[in-house]
Amino acid sequence: MLKKGLSILIIILFIITSNTIPNFANSAEPPSLVIIVENPPEDFKMTLLSESGTNDGRRYDYVGEVHYTFYYRDLNENRPTAVEITAYGKTQVVDLPSLINRYHEVHTLDLDTLVFAPGETMTRSIKIVSFRVFGTLLIEGFLFFLYGFRNRRSWIGFITLNLITQAALNISLINVPMYSGYPLFYLIYFEFFVFVAELIAIHFFVREKTAGKRNAFVLVANTLSLVIAYQISYWFPLS
Repeated sequence: MLKKGLSILIIILFIITSNTIPNFANSAEPPSLVIIVENPPEDFKMTLLSESGTNDGRRYDYVGEVHYTFYYRDLNENRPTAVEITAYGKTQVVDLPSLINRYHEVHTLDLDTLVFAPGETMTRSIKIVSFRVFGTLLIEGFLFFLYGFRNRRSWIGFITLNLITQAALNISLINVPMYSGYPLFYLIYFEFFVFVAELIAIHFFVREKTAGKRNAFVLVANTLSLVIAYQISYWFPLS
């Protein structure tokens, strides 16, 4: 029975991870450039400088990091050549490398060297993935207990199922753009497939309680995880 469940789950998860990232119709223009600054001091500020003026961009403060987003329409009209950085009581102006393409540019600013590196750091990726996985296990594990599941085999099945589906979800979110609000849309989109996978696989991994109670648990657990993810997205980055 478990082998059959694993086979079905693997097929569904393959569909999840190979699914094309959707384009949301009539969505707002995404930023051209996103700059991540990890563990900034309280006085941190950043401004792009051009021959015709300055561009402060839009700032989003999260736990442990700050995002600055800049839009193509502004950058194209006032092409920045330098950046003014205020941190630790000092203000410095450094040359700005060619970071701007059209859209989807993400760079991380190292405050120690004042160097821009493409993408995000490995430690940041590990932190966010770990937060998503262990946060989900904590939330859904609490509900699993409230629903009366006590059997040791049930808990092993629950943890195994969640680790597999969370691995697929995080693989799917790798190429999700880091724009304010966008990761949540994609999380909801892929969470639907996770819900379907868990709704089917729960009956192979967990045999305790009735099928109806197992289905109810999957529905409530996934809904609660999404609601909490929405609330957390205001102060902790989802991607």
